[in-house]
Amino acid sequence: MVKRKRGICNMRYSIIVVTVISGCLFCFIMIFSTLSPLPRGDAFNSTGMWINVALLLFVYILSLVFYIAGFNWMKYVMAVFCGMGLLTFLSIVAITLISIAWMSSVSGFRMLLLFSILATLTNISWYVVAFRKKRPSSP
Repeated sequence: MVKRKRGICNMRYSIIVVTVISGCLFCFIMIFSTLSPLPRGDAFNSTGMWINVALLLFVYILSLVFYIAGFNWMKYVMAVFCGMGLLTFLSIVAITLISIAWMSSVSGFRMLLLFSILATLTNISWYVVAFRKKRPSSP
């Protein structure tokens, strides 16, 4: 039986996968925030909503393209973006919980709260994946 070594390629692949999941969750949050009962600037399926989603995807894709191209410093830039995302997601969770308590209704906020919590956990796992220590390979 051959043991598989966890090398740089596997770590890079893990970072890419978690980043893609985080980007998708962020897009879902932007879409579901337009469906929540709170007053907002953009309505669901409006041009503004799709421009916001497109800009967000552009930043995620551009970061990934540089990282995949071999610019290892991009991992640290992505870490800064991930930290800003964490602050955003935690703020959304807090505001959503306050809104639920204030309006005494969960119905309009379920998906937004769910995706915000999932995005928070995903961004925390991004740090774990990106900055974990390499295990020494056994002979």
